[in-house]
Amino acid sequence: MDGLTSSDLHQRKQFYTSSICVCVLSETLTQHHFSNRKPSVSMSKHHTRQPEAVDVFLRTFLFQMGMTQTLDCFQAEWNELEQKGLRDTVQVDLVPDIYSDIQRLEIKLKNARREKKEYRRDTCTAAETLVKAEKTRDFHRMHHQRVIQERDTLFTERRRLRNQCDIYEPAILRMNEKCERLLQQTALLTLKRDNKCFGQGSSSSSAPRKILQQGQTVKQKPKQSQISGSSRETAC
Repeated sequence: MDGLTSSDLHQRKQFYTSSICVCVLSETLTQHHFSNRKPSVSMSKHHTRQPEAVDVFLRTFLFQMGMTQTLDCFQAEWNELEQKGLRDTVQVDLVPDIYSDIQRLEIKLKNARREKKEYRRDTCTAAETLVKAEKTRDFHRMHHQRVIQERDTLFTERRRLRNQCDIYEPAILRMNEKCERLLQQTALLTLKRDNKCFGQGSSSSSAPRKILQQGQTVKQKPKQSQISGSSRETAC
């Protein structure tokens, strides 16, 4: 005892504790298993699976609880009992269905809690996404209302401008008629002026012919007659 360390004492203590637990649990299970049970027809219908062995049940339980050191001690002692032939197969046979059902229900409960956490996280994410979507929806709705107001304003302005155009159209027609009359008058005046200038030019060109027919009376002043003819043409 003096040569053992604290870790060895702790391991031995765990070993003894696990041994006692296994013995108590095995006795309880065997008593419950071999007691006068009267399974109902419904239970026999639903529980048609193969019952689980005690050692497998204990290993699974210890592993799920994270008791690795106790599991190692149990496996070592269980193997030692098997090697020595001290394990009574009649006394320790199978685990009752109730314990397997409890263990299975605990696994389902654990999975259900994990799924609940995942669903809650997904719900929070969906709620945040919904809030963002509602904000985006409100923004686009306000923008749509503003666009509708601008469209109504533009329609009103277009209607006003169309009414003004309808009002100005008769005045524009009258002004166009006046403009056409003025253009016609201007064209007539231009034709009259051109005809007048053309008549003056023909009379000035016939004068030298008369002078040539009369003779040499105009030879002394030819340049003056040409200058007077050119001045008349420029005047026209």
